[in-house]
Order: sequence, then structure tokens, then C-alpha cells
Amino acid sequence: MISDETITRLLLNGPVEKGTRARILDVSIDLFAQKGFDAVSVQEIADAVGIRKASLYYHFSSKDQILQSILEYPVDLMKFIGLQDAGAEERILSMGVPGFMDMSRDIALRWMDSPYAEKIMRIIFVELYHNDQVKAFWSSIVGLAEAFWVNNFTIMIEKGLIRPLDPKALASTYLSYYSHAWVDYFLIRYGHTAGSFREEHKEDIDMHTRFLVDLVSTG
Repeated sequence: MISDETITRLLLNGPVEKGTRARILDVSIDLFAQKGFDAVSVQEIADAVGIRKASLYYHFSSKDQILQSILEYPVDLMKFIGLQDAGAEERILSMGVPGFMDMSRDIALRWMDSPYAEKIMRIIFVELYHNDQVKAFWSSIVGLAEAFWVNNFTIMIEKGLIRPLDPKALASTYLSYYSHAWVDYFLIRYGHTAGSFREEHKEDIDMHTRFLVDLVSTG
């Protein structure tokens, strides 16, 4: 588990500590994003860091453990920003549905502003179809996101803030555009986009969010 301070700074700047372990992770993220996990050897990582292979094994027992450590960052981040937060009801009531939805969108986009986050997402989408470790990770991320939004929409329904629709269907509908945008940016057009994820997709994410809020509004 990484510290709250580190996660907060990750939202904008990527990894903070620059000891040997952190440099191994930085280099591995770059190499995995460029070449794919299978194409990168432990020796290549060690050479890029400027250490001996034996020294790398002092910090990580295997390449799989390096990948697992990389994947822990977005999981910890999602938990930190509230995907299991008991304070959701208070925020929804104080901010209102549009305000809460805008806040959630902004947090997601802030994280995606980081080149570090973009590289991790690239690794995920490249490896997802054949790497069981990445599949398990992605399933946990999807589960966290769906549970978070089912809970949020359930609160909104119970408080009479939105129409009494199926909260699971609402969660799937809301998250669907993000899935589309990630596939478009990190697979279909990766390396050929004019701007960052925010620049390419914020306008459509805003439109999707406003559409959903209008759709479920009781007004």
C-alpha cells in the first residue's frame, strides 16, 4: 500500500520516490508500455536502470512481481479517491447530483492527465487479452467502479434525487462511455492522437455526463 501523500501527488506527477525500487518501476512502466510485457526481459530492465540483474532481484523476485507492483498504484488510487468511501452520501447531499457527477468526472480526468497513468493504461490494454495477472487486476478495477456507482445511484434514488431506476443499469450506462474512450485512445488510436486523453475525450465525457443527469433527473 502506498501512502496517501504519494497517491495525492500521483494524480498529477507520477511516482514520487526515486530510490532504486521506484526507478525499476519507472523504467519497467516505460518498457512495458513501449514493447509489451513479454518482450521485455529482466536484464533489459536492469540495464536501463543502470544496475546489475542480481541487484534488481533484491527488490523484486520476478518480472511478474514488478508488474503486480505497477498495478497496485491505480488500485490504491481508486480506493483513495473514494471507491469504497462511506462519505459518499454526505457529498451527494451537499453537492447535489450534477455537482457530485462533475466532481467524479474531474477526479478521473485529473488522474488521466498523468503520463504515468496513461502508460499504465496502455500496458493494461495491450496485455488484457492474454495476461491472467492483468485480467484479474482489470476485473477488480471494474468491480470497484461498478460497486461505487451502484452505491451512489442507490443513495440518489433513496433520497429522491433521481428517478427510481435500476442502479446497476445506471452504473453500467454511466461507465460505458469510459470503456469506449479507453479502447479508442489506448488501442485503436494509440500513438496517433493529437492530444492527451483529456483533450481527446473530455468534451464527449461532459456530454455523456450531462445526458445521464438529465435522463435521471426528477425535475
